[in-house]
Amino acid sequence: MHTFKNLQISNYVAPFWLKQGDLNTIVSALWPLPKIQLGNQVDVTFADGERTTGFVVDRKSEWVVLFLHGLAGSAESSFVLWGLKAAEKKGWSAVAINHRNCGSALGLATKPYNSGKGEDASDYVHWIRQNFPGRKILAVGYSLGASMLLNLMTHRFGTELPDAAVAVNSPLNLSESVRLLCRGSGQIYGQHFTNSLRKQIQELIDLGKVPPQHSIPKGANLRHVDEIFTAPLSGFRSADHYYETASVGQHLDRIDRETLFIGSMDDPFIPYSSFIPEIRKQKVITSHFFSHGGHVGYWTGRSPWFLTLLEDVFAHFNS
Repeated sequence: MHTFKNLQISNYVAPFWLKQGDLNTIVSALWPLPKIQLGNQVDVTFADGERTTGFVVDRKSEWVVLFLHGLAGSAESSFVLWGLKAAEKKGWSAVAINHRNCGSALGLATKPYNSGKGEDASDYVHWIRQNFPGRKILAVGYSLGASMLLNLMTHRFGTELPDAAVAVNSPLNLSESVRLLCRGSGQIYGQHFTNSLRKQIQELIDLGKVPPQHSIPKGANLRHVDEIFTAPLSGFRSADHYYETASVGQHLDRIDRETLFIGSMDDPFIPYSSFIPEIRKQKVITSHFFSHGGHVGYWTGRSPWFLTLLEDVFAHFNS
């Protein structure tokens, strides 16, 4: 049986000029993207009848890797492309999915994606099981995508689980993360997310997919987005209700399948210190927390460290 416990993971050591979380995060996000074939675009239908899109490359491998991107991203986000590069190098079939209305899926849904949408992740897995019968599935989630994945792995939301999961820089307490994104240096990221989401929401309003009362005003922050758009259209009473319900940190003891958790202690808006003891108590969760790395950064100077991590994971599960 392949487990993450017996996988030898190399330590991430940040270059001397990247031993600061903000810098590591920003450099990684701005670096030129890898050249990679996205594969064939496909439509994926959710259980509620709405649709999204994704990209598929079938290399006839035993395992299929599923990539889930983060907030205001897409299946063509940098960290997804680096993951696809690792899959290409190791000969794995790969599926990269756009969350609702992200990337090429804009206008195909009326409901938002959110950190607790484990049932959407379940639908992605269901689609793969239908289209790749008999294959094993490793799901890799980044940031919000990792939170969606962990909410599925805890059996809280969704029913169809992958065989194993990798969660990179998942938020565990949404209220605290949003608070950090609305103050201090965190506002750099919070405003980037808000501006991207405000534009996307306005496009959905123009397409008639979202009622105009959910328009995001100029000067809003991420909490306003969740209060005006994400929470009400996802069935939550308020932003606070959404944060409380979708935060996965207090439910990790429900995970019963192989899960690898990666985090960094200098993540600008996800504090991990209070969760580490609980995470390390879980028998099926293998965790690695590095001193540096920022938020889904882990830059080495030429490529992100998690490219090497995923290559090692793929090789390990192939052995």
